[in-house]
Amino acid sequence: MKDKQSELDELRAKRAQEEAERQYRRKEEAAAQRMASINVSLSEARVAQKLEKERRLMENALNEKAEFSRILKVQKEYEAIEAADRAKRAEAQHEFNLDLQAQIQMNAEIRKQMRMDFLTDGENKRAQMEQERMKLEAIKAHKLAQLASVGVPPKYTVDLQNKQFT
Repeated sequence: MKDKQSELDELRAKRAQEEAERQYRRKEEAAAQRMASINVSLSEARVAQKLEKERRLMENALNEKAEFSRILKVQKEYEAIEAADRAKRAEAQHEFNLDLQAQIQMNAEIRKQMRMDFLTDGENKRAQMEQERMKLEAIKAHKLAQLASVGVPPKYTVDLQNKQFT
């Protein structure tokens, strides 16, 4: 019986050992599965994080490209407005220069005409004075002849003969 008891004890110990080993293997297997699950989760999380990062980078790149395009468009519009403004100012300056040149030329023409009128007026006055002098000379000659015909001695007409009309 002792043999049987010891055999039963051995068998129980063996079974307990086997059960302990099975539990240990189950724990190890559960730990390994848990670690594998954690690793899979981490791997999936890393992939998801990588994909999210790529998506954010792509979104940022698209936003930056859109912002750059918007800024470029605004800058081109501003440059177009500036170019139009410069052209408008250049045209206004050109018009001003043309008006100024026309005014200068008109003033020169007016001065030239005034000078010509002054010279013509001077010549007309000179001619008129010459006409008046000739008329006075003719009157003087007629008067001297008239006085000589009535017998006035020349000594009385000397002052009249020497009279110069200027």
